[in-house]
Amino acid sequence: TPSVRGAPFDIDAMLAREGSVQPETTVQADGDGRTFTWMSELKGHAGAVYCVQYSPCGRLLASGSFDKTVRIWDIIQQREAHVLVGHTMAVSDLSWTFDSKLVLTGSYDGTVRTWSADTGQQTTEHAVDGMVQALAFLPNEPGMSVVGTSRAGLVLLDARQEQAAMVTANDAMVTSLYPFRNDRIVVTGDARGMLRTWDLRQMSTCIDVVANDANRKPISHITVSRGQNYFEEGRFMAVNNYNNVLRVYD
Repeated sequence: TPSVRGAPFDIDAMLAREGSVQPETTVQADGDGRTFTWMSELKGHAGAVYCVQYSPCGRLLASGSFDKTVRIWDIIQQREAHVLVGHTMAVSDLSWTFDSKLVLTGSYDGTVRTWSADTGQQTTEHAVDGMVQALAFLPNEPGMSVVGTSRAGLVLLDARQEQAAMVTANDAMVTSLYPFRNDRIVVTGDARGMLRTWDLRQMSTCIDVVANDANRKPISHITVSRGQNYFEEGRFMAVNNYNNVLRVYD
């Protein structure tokens, strides 16, 4: 049964407040003069943390763990705001909505859950075929998300529907994905080292396939540089796989 520990709070009110933290350790970075300041330690998980992501507003941090929980942290107050309990296996990935109001989580238990960042309460739950390997909200589609599974599925979910809105078969486990912000285009990476571009407007048609490297190592992460605002991409895409090379695409 989904449950939550922590008091409700208002994200809009929190964003209106000014806050600060007291630095304790400062490290000088080489080359450009920047400094990195150690601010605090966030303790609470009882197992290894597998995924972590800042909210777009920058005031909250969500973390998913092998202890089966998701925790939302108030970075300004340096405290645990909510403990989200419901998954029955390790939490593998998470994603925020652009307004920082909802958190999407996926687990090896084969479920995808949506939680309110204000109250910590679960708002939706979907089951998929296989373990969740990667997921993300679609930036321009409220309530829509895309999920990659261990059984080679690319799943489109709609918070308004109990069943998946669309399921497309890949030919290998989908290990990472990135939904573009200005369209229903998703790039996936898989366990055979292939990058695929999907058009979700055309029944998830695969419109491009690229081998990331000759050895076909599984792809672990995909990220795209930022544009002028949240809804724009930059020029470059970086892809990491299970070797010592990070490839950047233009």
